[in-house]
Amino acid sequence: MSKLYFLSGLPRTGTTLLSSLLNQNPQIHCTSTSGLLDFLSGVDYVYGEISQRYKTIDGAQLKNIFKSVVESYYNHIDRPIIIDKWRGWISNIPQIKEVINPSPKIICTYRPVEEIITSFLYLLEKDKNNFVDQELFKRKIPVTNENRSKFLWKEGVVGESYEMFKTSIDKKNILYISYDNLIDQPEETMTKIYDYLSESFYTHDVNHIKSDTNDNDKYWEIKNLHSIRSTLKRDYKNPEDYLTTKSINYYKQFNDIFDYVN
Repeated sequence: MSKLYFLSGLPRTGTTLLSSLLNQNPQIHCTSTSGLLDFLSGVDYVYGEISQRYKTIDGAQLKNIFKSVVESYYNHIDRPIIIDKWRGWISNIPQIKEVINPSPKIICTYRPVEEIITSFLYLLEKDKNNFVDQELFKRKIPVTNENRSKFLWKEGVVGESYEMFKTSIDKKNILYISYDNLIDQPEETMTKIYDYLSESFYTHDVNHIKSDTNDNDKYWEIKNLHSIRSTLKRDYKNPEDYLTTKSINYYKQFNDIFDYVN
């Protein structure tokens, strides 16, 4: 079986970009948004349903099934290193240790909250059929950037992912990579990743990046959610152009958590 590592992170923090860079290495297969954890969750649910027919649950049998799913999921990939990308991995470290690897290695990207929300707002403005606007319309809430940001934070993917990040801080099993470092110091950042994985360094071409994602943005209901540029460069969207000063300051207070992972 190939070596299996994990890629997680907050949304709009460079996981798609990082996976495309890593895929330049012929030794690595880094996935698009993976379904492996969903498969394992599904197995757990079905096994729980079946176990109700019996008096006891055989934990060893369930663990064997989990291991078989993991081993067969990437059996068709002929690269020696696989990096599975899904933000849910950081909140399932105990399960990874029990079923996959007692010493897992997870790469996790992050970025200031106000910049994450601004990045979403930029995409939402370009796609009037996005799921956020549709939900606000159903609730008869005015479609404004302020209301979009509140939805993303209180009920949407940003707030949910942040809570997952906050409650899963683990510097032993997780390597935290900031979006700024990935963009501004790519060689140093990639070296840090390879050192963490204990894998041989590969020189990546940041001027000819091929998008390797198979993500279906129609499913996520936001156009270009997983699109990346072919050249690594900063395309900064100023939060002040999208949000009020009050809102920006509100979201900035949640960035304190990132001080613990620097």
